Amino acid sequence: MRTVDAKGRVARGIKISRSCGIFASGSWHLWLLVCHACLMAFVPLVLTIPNTLTFGEEKRLRFCEGAYSRISETGSSSPKETKLDEWRLYKLTDGNYSLEIEQADSRGRERIVERRTLSSDLRPIAFDIELVSRSQPEDVRLKIECKFSSVQVQCNANDVVGKMSATDTIQQKMPYAFLPIMGPFPVDLAWTSQMYLAQVDHTEGEKVVVPVVGFAEGENRSSLKLVSEDGDEVEYMGRESLERLNQKIVAHKFRLRSATSPDDPESTSFAWLSQSGLLIQLAHKDGPFLVLSAYHGPPL
Repeated sequence: MRTVDAKGRVARGIKISRSCGIFASGSWHLWLLVCHACLMAFVPLVLTIPNTLTFGEEKRLRFCEGAYSRISETGSSSPKETKLDEWRLYKLTDGNYSLEIEQADSRGRERIVERRTLSSDLRPIAFDIELVSRSQPEDVRLKIECKFSSVQVQCNANDVVGKMSATDTIQQKMPYAFLPIMGPFPVDLAWTSQMYLAQVDHTEGEKVVVPVVGFAEGENRSSLKLVSEDGDEVEYMGRESLERLNQKIVAHKFRLRSATSPDDPESTSFAWLSQSGLLIQLAHKDGPFLVLSAYHGPPL
């Protein structure tokens, strides 16, 4: 895959943090938003998602679909809205859900295929992501598969370009966030945020520091290992009514702050999840910066 270094140069292979502390300077999800915007200038995704998918004997029916967009100020009365993704949620026969994500298209040599398995209340069960070459025949350049439980994360990773592979398990109690790679990586921002917010208990006023789990460089440059480091402090603030996409929604509201500087207003943001567990929007003190911009399905 292609990644971007601190000077904006493009490099081959995965860019991995050798040590912990990559989020120490501020809120990790705001850091991820900046990285995502840079990376998507280089890494594309073109994925056609059907209404009904069949794998083996299991048939999955589309339950709902939507899109998320980034909001940025332009100096005019109308902020700029940039689509980040399109997604579809399929209902499985066991009551769980399968999520297919299509990130916004851009130029590059690889396309991204991202899938997630969610429980009936949209909590994480499994995740896999592939970077596939556009050449014919296609070949998988990178593949990461993970299983999530209430007490651990188990992952397999194979980076063909960087010649790194790993199978690792880390003991970590929920709630936790997950990044495939501890560094700039084009994972879907909205669903990465939804994953850990869906795990947080709805006890008003309760605060918890949510760790971030992901692969980092191992003992040598050709090995990978799962690590965990402190992420944001998350506080459940109760229910709040808001309007989005011509619907009046009673949503769960959360305050997200840097665990290292919780009193810094620049590292504070807010999130709203629907009663069913969908992310409605992320906002900072100046207003929303990521929103659910399209939705078709049952009422939110």
